[in-house]
Amino acid sequence: MATDGHEGLIQPRKVPNPMRESRSHQELHRELLFSHSR
Repeated sequence: MATDGHEGLIQPRKVPNPMRESRSHQELHRELLFSHSR
C-alpha cells in the first residue's frame, strides 16, 4: 500500500511540468542576462 502511494506521488513529479520548466528557463535566462549586463 505504501509503495503504491509513493509511486503515485513520484509519477507526477517525474513527468516534465510545463509550468516548472518555464519557471526554470525564465530564471536561467534572467541569470544569463544579469551576468551579461555585468
